[in-house]
Amino acid sequence: MRLTRRMTVGLLAASATPWALLLAVGGLWLCAIGASRWPSMDGACRAGGVASLAAGQLVFACLVADRFFPAADRRLVAWVEIATCAALFVAVCLVVVRVSMMWIGGVP
Repeated sequence: MRLTRRMTVGLLAASATPWALLLAVGGLWLCAIGASRWPSMDGACRAGGVASLAAGQLVFACLVADRFFPAADRRLVAWVEIATCAALFVAVCLVVVRVSMMWIGGVP
C-alpha cells in the first residue's frame, strides 16, 4: 500500500497537533500554576512556561500550518517562525541560567 500526499499530511497533522497542544497547555500550566506552586522557582517556571509555549507554536507552525497552507506568503511565515525560534532560544537560555544559579547558590 502506497501512502498518498494527503494521507501523509493528515497523519503528520494528526500526530503533530496533540504534540503542539501538549507543549502549549503545559507551558500555560507552568506559567500560571507551576510558578505559584513552587515559589522558590517562580522565575524558572515562568521562563520554562514561555519556552514550552514557544515550542508548541513552533511545532504547530512548522509541521501543521506549513503543510495545510503551502501558498502562504513565505516572507511572513519565515519571520513568524524565526521570531518563535528566537523566543524559544532566549527562554531556554534564561531557564538554564536561572536553574544553574539556583544550583550553585547564587540566587535564593
